[in-house]
Amino acid sequence: SASIAHELKQPLNTISMAAQNLEAIISSPKFEVSAAEAKIARMLAQVDRASNVIDRMRRFGRKSIGDNERVDLTELVEGVVSMMRPVLDHAGTSVEIDISEGLVALVDGLQVEQVVANLLQNAADAISGIGTMAAGRRGGHIRIVGFHAPDATRQAVLRVEDNGPGFPDGALERALEPFFTTKPAEQGTGLGLAICDAILRESGGFLELGNHADGGFVTLHMPGVT
Repeated sequence: SASIAHELKQPLNTISMAAQNLEAIISSPKFEVSAAEAKIARMLAQVDRASNVIDRMRRFGRKSIGDNERVDLTELVEGVVSMMRPVLDHAGTSVEIDISEGLVALVDGLQVEQVVANLLQNAADAISGIGTMAAGRRGGHIRIVGFHAPDATRQAVLRVEDNGPGFPDGALERALEPFFTTKPAEQGTGLGLAICDAILRESGGFLELGNHADGGFVTLHMPGVT
């Protein structure tokens, strides 16, 4: 509930600000139709965003054991990156996708989409300086690598890494705890990674967190199809 309330608050705040701006535009003696249309378009876009959050909750409500299916991870990742493009562009962040051809996982595709979207949002926030002691910067980069695990499990692996400041001291041990977050209260509930971890474990996989030479990473381990 806290997670969904947070996700709905953002578009509602944007709609409220756009409505106030629209009111000022309409009352101005130099009323410009194009400016009013732009505010209306922004409001409608945020209504769609809120509607998508509600639709995702409905899908969660219908979730049942046995919903796993063969999912092409290249198609899934490309779709999520396309959906998240406005957030990534706003953070000045580029994305590189390097996934082995034909990499398929046996998972619930809709829920793994949610996981990848959450990780991209977290990476963009880290690069922007949200929830860290480091100042935000432009020129951020996220790399998504996909491959089969080299061991006998042959799990499908997705690694999402960024060139932000990485996980701060003490955070790695607690990052998957519900309600633990380094972000301000208005920008994070501490539920994102906990939900991602629950989704992966429900599918027979798990999350791995860590830092690399240039930033932080989160790796998804999922049942693979060979």
